[in-house]
Amino acid sequence: MTNTSVLAPPAKPPANPTPAKANSFYKGTYQNAYYGSVTIDDPGGSLHLYIGPGGKNDYVMTHWDGNVFSFFPTGENALGITAATFAPNTGSHATSLTFEYYNALDLFTR
Repeated sequence: MTNTSVLAPPAKPPANPTPAKANSFYKGTYQNAYYGSVTIDDPGGSLHLYIGPGGKNDYVMTHWDGNVFSFFPTGENALGITAATFAPNTGSHATSLTFEYYNALDLFTR
């Protein structure tokens, strides 16, 4: 079986990551037919993912490489570090967001 994880073990950031864009590129609300909406915001200057009913789950996102960020989901099914990938790499803001952990149900879009 091939591991297609963006952050496959051993999960270490690249030595020379491509810089992230400004937080404003990533901030916003993204929709998914199954999960509903998620919000990306930057209280205090770092990106946070708010997911779940009323955005009750708050995950700090850490820059990994380019438009890829990492976070640690919690709960009984959480498997450790996972990726959040924003696309496209052009324009004034990302229009979609793919979560490695939730990807079985497709991406989130604005």
